[in-house]
Amino acid sequence: RKADLPVEMLLHAIETQVSYSSTLGTFMKLIVKIDQGNMRTVRQAWERHGRPDGLRSLLEAEVGAGVQQPRRLAEGSASLSLLWSMRMKRFWSIMADGFADTASREPTSAFGLRAYEQEVEPYHGLLLSSTFRIGLRALPLARSDAQLHGGPRRCTAPHL
Repeated sequence: RKADLPVEMLLHAIETQVSYSSTLGTFMKLIVKIDQGNMRTVRQAWERHGRPDGLRSLLEAEVGAGVQQPRRLAEGSASLSLLWSMRMKRFWSIMADGFADTASREPTSAFGLRAYEQEVEPYHGLLLSSTFRIGLRALPLARSDAQLHGGPRRCTAPHL
């Protein structure tokens, strides 16, 4: 059997990243709340299935519980919450790359919108898409504005 990613370690890593992301401004706090809600859901599912050690075991327990419905994952499942969390990690990774590229003159709203369009927008309807686009356009214009408020200066994490 292949190695299994420890659930508790994954939850801790995601929750730590989320806490740092909240420093990027008011709109980003909405995204942070969404991520925190996803991690609460994963934790609850993990508890409900007896705290299996590994992610594969947790997902197998959910399959056994019927969370994979025809054409969709059940609301409130670790499977769906982890899927959304990974989409948001890819979004954050592009954002961090944008902040780290100090040679670029691209405004934060431009790389924020690019990250959203690539990783999250294809799964949003019109209302969410409009809301996110308005919020991302309101990001600080210059990287230094975000950095003064504790935003990332350099990305050292690998892309997910």
